[in-house]
Amino acid sequence: MAVETEGRAMSETRQYELVYVVSPETDEDGVAGLHAQIAEIVEKLGGRIDKTDNWGRRQLAYEIDRHREGTYVLELISGSGELVSEIDRRLRVSDVGRARRLGPA
Repeated sequence: MAVETEGRAMSETRQYELVYVVSPETDEDGVAGLHAQIAEIVEKLGGRIDKTDNWGRRQLAYEIDRHREGTYVLELISGSGELVSEIDRRLRVSDVGRARRLGPA
């Protein structure tokens, strides 16, 4: 069952940009593990990851949890609004990364 949002079905496939920032205390294996979790959610909910771009460690615009830098990762994801909502929910409770969904690409 699709939920209507502003005249569009929430299950409609669109491309989304997801940028998440991982704590500088997390090693490359931890970043890869978080990506694998996201890929699993995407696959389970019928979407696909079109592109993954690890921007590496960069300075944050402002301090988060006493950290001044973090590892930035960009994911281009094709899928439904429900998929994005589920990723959003899972990242909010994750200990590894802080995330912000930028919206449709």
